[in-house]
Amino acid sequence: MLLGLVGQSGTGKSAIARHLVAEHDFVAFEGSEIIRQAAQQDGVELSTRDTYERFFREQQLVRGMSWIADIVMSSDSPRVVQTGLRTRPDYMEHRKRSGLIVALVCPPELCIERIDATNPKNATTLEDYMANLAVEASPDEFGLHTSWVIEHADVTLDTSGPLQDTLAAIGAMVRSFEP
Repeated sequence: MLLGLVGQSGTGKSAIARHLVAEHDFVAFEGSEIIRQAAQQDGVELSTRDTYERFFREQQLVRGMSWIADIVMSSDSPRVVQTGLRTRPDYMEHRKRSGLIVALVCPPELCIERIDATNPKNATTLEDYMANLAVEASPDEFGLHTSWVIEHADVTLDTSGPLQDTLAAIGAMVRSFEP
């Protein structure tokens, strides 16, 4: 079972991935963590959202347009979840392997309350958060287009309610694919 979680910052992707690992035997890959590890190996400091995006794009030119999905797909685990599915090339790799793409949506006002403000790629004000949404709604030549991936997901979950409700919905979804 291959799951791709897509959503803006603060929609609950990491919490859901932790639940899938703990309760449903998934192996989780987080797109941002893959980028951080690659940057660390290359001696590159990622201090802002712009440096994350610039480094990500540079790696696409070196490693291939779907380099993050390629890492995820190399897992030999029967249950894999990728959090932070953000590009058309990664989306297409999930599609090739019959992956289920789940969009997580939540009002920006609630997302900004939830995000980790210590992470340099995250906005700390609603104004900055909305500016990030505008950037991610515009496609670029590297396929970064979170809004497009959200629109083309197989399932959309509203995560504005209690976390337990979202986790129950994800659990039911996983159980529906079990033999």
